[in-house]
Amino acid sequence: MGNHDAEQTLLLLCETGQKDLNYYFQNVEQSVKTVAAFVESDLNGLDDENLQAHMNRVSDVFQKLAYNMNGVLTYYYRIDPEVSQNVKGFWYVNTDDNGFQEHEVTDITDYDTNDTSSLVWFTVPKATGNGVWLPPYITENLGARVISYNVPVYHDGQFVGVIGIEIDYSTMA
Repeated sequence: MGNHDAEQTLLLLCETGQKDLNYYFQNVEQSVKTVAAFVESDLNGLDDENLQAHMNRVSDVFQKLAYNMNGVLTYYYRIDPEVSQNVKGFWYVNTDDNGFQEHEVTDITDYDTNDTSSLVWFTVPKATGNGVWLPPYITENLGARVISYNVPVYHDGQFVGVIGIEIDYSTMA
């Protein structure tokens, strides 16, 4: 194989890899947007009873999507403490490939949720009002390198919280 053939082969491998990653990211993004659409249509009120019933329904929908996606390390729905001090949301983690296990949600009451320099998975979507891909970071609670896609949730124009998926960075290797 000559140099030209080797260059062409490498170029094709790179282009194929890029297309595969783009397709994967689009699938993750679409899955989170699908859950977000369900979340906003399902939310009937912000009192604790309605929120808890809502959490149970959303958890079931999110679980079905996450189980069918390669590389998902965590998925979550975190309620802003300004909306409810009692219903916090959920966080499911799959660190050992034995399926998702519920994990205690991050206590965000110790943070300023309007400061986008910390808790970026929560504060950036809240500040921008849009879904956002975050660059690679190490999760504070798990110590894993991930990238995540996060979407803000609203009810009647009021910010409620954030849903998102964290992808194990090694999936892309």
